[in-house]
Amino acid sequence: MKIPSPGLTKVLIAFKGGMLLLIGTVFLMGTMSTFSQIPATQTINQQQVELVDDLLHHSITRMYSDYWTCDRVIFQSNEQIICSIIDGQLHTGHDRYRPYGNIVETNQHATYVLRVDSAEASTFAQKVAETPGKHYLHFILDGYEIYQPV
Repeated sequence: MKIPSPGLTKVLIAFKGGMLLLIGTVFLMGTMSTFSQIPATQTINQQQVELVDDLLHHSITRMYSDYWTCDRVIFQSNEQIICSIIDGQLHTGHDRYRPYGNIVETNQHATYVLRVDSAEASTFAQKVAETPGKHYLHFILDGYEIYQPV
């Protein structure tokens, strides 16, 4: 076995130390980034809890909304609220669990719960303006535009 030269040994030690320092720095930055996001995440979670409470307070238990809102509302309400997913063009059919879509579609009082300034909200507002004879109670609740059939 050949013994490496003292110069090569110093270079290898410096390289290994540098790599260890780099890995440690990346881990530290990731940890700091994660901890810095905790307050914003807690705020979002609290808003979602308030949304579920407010929807139940308004007796909204069947609704249409975007993918993530539906997913969270169904879960956080322990299926007291059933939601069917709509896209930016108000098309349905993207539900994880198809019976949810069927439950909402057969409910004549299904409410649209759409994020303020979302594509869904813009499309729905346009649809309401173009459809005479259908009336909705419209209000804003927890950052969502609510269109409840009357």
